[in-house]
Amino acid sequence: MKPKRAASILAGVISLAGLTYAALASIWQLPYATEIQETSGVLVQFISGILAVLTANKIINESIDK
Repeated sequence: MKPKRAASILAGVISLAGLTYAALASIWQLPYATEIQETSGVLVQFISGILAVLTANKIINESIDK
Protein backbone atom coordinates (compact mmCIF):
# COMPACT_ATOMS: atom_id res chain seq x y z
CA MET A 1 0.00 0.00 0.00
CA LYS A 2 1.28 3.46 -0.87
CA PRO A 3 2.16 5.75 2.06
CA LYS A 4 -0.33 8.45 1.03
CA ARG A 5 -3.18 5.94 0.96
CA ALA A 6 -2.15 4.51 4.31
CA ALA A 7 -1.96 7.99 5.84
CA SER A 8 -5.37 8.88 4.45
CA ILE A 9 -6.90 5.70 5.83
CA LEU A 10 -5.17 6.27 9.17
CA ALA A 11 -6.61 9.80 9.36
CA GLY A 12 -10.09 8.41 8.79
CA VAL A 13 -9.67 5.69 11.40
CA ILE A 14 -8.32 8.14 14.01
CA SER A 15 -11.16 10.55 13.32
CA LEU A 16 -13.76 7.81 13.61
CA ALA A 17 -12.19 6.43 16.80
CA GLY A 18 -12.16 9.87 18.45
CA LEU A 19 -15.74 10.58 17.48
CA THR A 20 -16.92 7.16 18.62
CA TYR A 21 -15.16 7.45 21.98
CA ALA A 22 -16.60 10.92 22.56
CA ALA A 23 -20.12 9.68 21.83
CA LEU A 24 -19.77 6.61 24.04
CA ALA A 25 -18.09 8.59 26.81
CA SER A 26 -21.10 10.86 27.12
CA ILE A 27 -23.42 7.85 27.35
CA TRP A 28 -21.29 5.72 29.70
CA GLN A 29 -19.53 8.57 31.58
CA LEU A 30 -16.09 7.45 30.40
CA PRO A 31 -13.12 9.67 31.30
CA TYR A 32 -11.21 12.06 29.05
CA ALA A 33 -13.82 12.37 26.29
CA THR A 34 -12.86 15.92 25.34
CA GLU A 35 -9.13 15.26 25.54
CA ILE A 36 -9.33 12.17 23.33
CA GLN A 37 -11.53 13.87 20.75
CA GLU A 38 -9.27 16.94 20.61
CA THR A 39 -6.14 14.78 20.38
CA SER A 40 -7.62 12.79 17.50
CA GLY A 41 -8.48 16.07 15.77
CA VAL A 42 -4.91 17.31 16.13
CA LEU A 43 -3.51 14.03 14.77
CA VAL A 44 -5.86 14.13 11.77
CA GLN A 45 -4.88 17.74 11.04
CA PHE A 46 -1.19 16.81 11.27
CA ILE A 47 -1.62 13.90 8.85
CA SER A 48 -3.64 16.12 6.51
CA GLY A 49 -0.87 18.71 6.56
CA ILE A 50 1.72 16.12 5.62
CA LEU A 51 -0.50 14.87 2.78
CA ALA A 52 -0.95 18.47 1.55
CA VAL A 53 2.82 19.04 1.47
CA LEU A 54 3.41 15.76 -0.38
CA THR A 55 0.71 16.61 -2.92
CA ALA A 56 2.11 20.12 -3.45
CA ASN A 57 5.60 18.68 -4.01
CA LYS A 58 4.23 16.23 -6.55
CA ILE A 59 2.40 19.00 -8.44
CA ILE A 60 5.51 21.21 -8.44
CA ASN A 61 7.72 18.35 -9.66
CA GLU A 62 5.27 17.52 -12.45
CA SER A 63 5.23 21.19 -13.52
CA ILE A 64 9.03 21.32 -13.61
CA ASP A 65 9.27 18.12 -15.67
CA LYS A 66 7.03 19.50 -18.45
